[in-house]
Amino acid sequence: MLDYEIRYRRLSELGIDGDLVSSRLRDVLAKNPFRGGKDVMARKVAIVDGKVAGHEDIFPLQAFVFGTKYEAGSGSSTTIEPWARKSGIGLVISDFDGEGRDGCNPLSTAGALSQVAIKVHRFMGYTVFEFPRFIFPLKSRSVMESKLKGVLLCIASRLVDCGISLCSFVVGCISRYKIRDCTMQMISCSDENGLVEIADVIRAERNPCCEVHDEKWLRWVLSSTFSEQQPCIAFLVKRGSDVLGFFLVKRRFHEHASSRGFKNVWLTSVVEWGAYKGFEKKVYWAIVKYLLDRSRGDDAVEFAANEESLISLLRHLLWRQVGNANFCFKIREGSALEQYAAEMSSIDNWRVRPAYGDYALS
Repeated sequence: MLDYEIRYRRLSELGIDGDLVSSRLRDVLAKNPFRGGKDVMARKVAIVDGKVAGHEDIFPLQAFVFGTKYEAGSGSSTTIEPWARKSGIGLVISDFDGEGRDGCNPLSTAGALSQVAIKVHRFMGYTVFEFPRFIFPLKSRSVMESKLKGVLLCIASRLVDCGISLCSFVVGCISRYKIRDCTMQMISCSDENGLVEIADVIRAERNPCCEVHDEKWLRWVLSSTFSEQQPCIAFLVKRGSDVLGFFLVKRRFHEHASSRGFKNVWLTSVVEWGAYKGFEKKVYWAIVKYLLDRSRGDDAVEFAANEESLISLLRHLLWRQVGNANFCFKIREGSALEQYAAEMSSIDNWRVRPAYGDYALS
C-alpha cells in the first residue's frame, strides 16, 4: 500500500520540498490582492512513498453569493507524475483539506478544466457548469494540415483562406455599421479611472452569484500571468463619453490546441466582458469587430458564452461551436454557503465567464 500525504506550503515556503517554482509564479501569487498581504497557502505538494509526486498551486479569490461576499479558493497547474497517477493522489490533492490547512475557505472554484479533470471533479462532488465555446478560424492551416500534406495542403489552405477572408470582410463591414457611433479605449493596469469604469459595469450586472472581478482583480490580471505570453488586455466600449461596456482578451500560442490534432495555433480568447442594460448587442458587435480587425496574426479567435442573445449572434455569424468551456465549484461542508446550495447549483443564477478560476492568468 502506498504511503502518501499532502503538504501545504505558504508563499514564503515555495520550493522547500524540491519541487520547481518559477519566479513568474511567485510574482503572480505575490500580487494577488485577495491575499490581503498575508503569507497565504500557495501550493499543495503531493508526497507518495517519500517522493514528490505532484503539486497544485492554490490562491485566494472572492465570490458574491446573494448579496454577501465570501472568501473562495482556486487552483492552477495541477500536476501528478506518471508513476503516481494510480495512487489516487490526484483525487486528494484537489479536494478540501479536512484540517483546514488550505485556508478553510467556504468555497472552492476552478475553471477551464480538462475533460479528465471534469470527471474527477464531478466524482469529488463539485458542481460543473459547461457552456458553449465558439471558434472562428482566421487561417485554415492548423485544420487542413491534420488532413492534407504538401501541395494539396497549400492549394486547399489558400482556397479556404480566401473564403474566410471574404466572410470576415462582410462581417467586418456589418460590425463597423453596428458600432459606427462607438469607440474602443484600451485600459491599462495603471488606469485607475478605467478600472473603476469596468468594475462598475460588472457590478451593474445583477446575477445572484459571481466571482468578484473588481478593480483589484482587474489590476492583477492586467499586470500578471502564469504564461510566457503577455497578460490580458482590456477595452472600454464607449459612445462619446458614456461607457456602454467592456471586454478582456488574451492571446496564447498552443503547441497542441485540441484533441482533434490541431498544432501550433495562435488563439485570441475573450475571457471577460459586460454591458450596461440595453447596450449588450453594441458591445457584442464591438468585440466581434476587434477580433476580426486586430487578430490578423492569429489562426483563430474564441468566445465562450452562456447568454442566449450572444450565442445566437455568433451562430448567425457562422462561428462554430467546438466543445464547451467550463467552471466548477464545491461548497465546504458546514459553511454558511450550504444554505444556498440548491440555488447555486443552477447556472441561471450565475454570471458565468471564462475568466473564473485561473483562466485569465493562465
